[in-house]
Amino acid sequence: MHRAASVLLALTLSGLAGAAEAPTSREFKLLLQGERFASWEDGAGAYWALVRQVAWAQGVDVRALPWEARARQVVFLDTPDHALRAAGYSLRVRTDQIGRDQRLDEVSEYALKYRALSLEGAAAGDLRTRRFPADRELEEDVSYAPAAVGHIKTVYAARTLIETDWSVRPRLGAWARYFPGLLELGIPPETAVGPVNGVVVHEVKVSPARLDFGGGVVAKLDLTLWTDQQDRPMIGEVSFDHALPVEPWAEQLAVDFFTALAEESDGWLETSATKTAFTYGAVERP
Repeated sequence: MHRAASVLLALTLSGLAGAAEAPTSREFKLLLQGERFASWEDGAGAYWALVRQVAWAQGVDVRALPWEARARQVVFLDTPDHALRAAGYSLRVRTDQIGRDQRLDEVSEYALKYRALSLEGAAAGDLRTRRFPADRELEEDVSYAPAAVGHIKTVYAARTLIETDWSVRPRLGAWARYFPGLLELGIPPETAVGPVNGVVVHEVKVSPARLDFGGGVVAKLDLTLWTDQQDRPMIGEVSFDHALPVEPWAEQLAVDFFTALAEESDGWLETSATKTAFTYGAVERP
């Protein structure tokens, strides 16, 4: 991407900090081809070497962290006709896998997310919770889209997280006991809800480093691989996020690093925009 376009992007993102409800964080995401991780160790090691190379070339300080893998089960839930996604929502349950036998933890993280192309649109999502303390976040999701102007696509997402025990809740009305706004979508409470396309994901994630862009902007870098129930690679991702607001010059360095990493990732990149989108389209993939 030309530096003028990159500067314009950074200035545009910075200007959002003065909005009525400003984002609390920004996350940069690149999806990676699952087949490059047929061996998780080899694939993650090779891509991590590429990240370090790009960081060095861009003048980004890399603070190495212990290479510790975290395993989780991830399930996206929707109606059979994907009515939640059509309304802009995604419902996800994520559960840690613990111990040598990788058993599921007794507590799961429920996330209801509302995505929109504008900050105001994302903030308007009905993410109320009932009975449980919730963690609410408004973030910018930045992805690499070669067809987009400047090769950068920004989507805004409001998200609410709660933690409770995981059990099967096969009807929308049962989920509305946690997120009552779901009943405002015009979907009958008795509508069935289940894993999108029947997909239950096994996720492994490592956080090999923190990236220091200066000005107090330090972002944790994550490498993630999703496999299916037969342990076949589905999709990979490299991502890093930082809190907002930030100094414009540090923000510019983060944007430049992300753009350079995407451009150096030829042969690695997956065409889907997000892991959620990949899940919804997984049934149609070869």
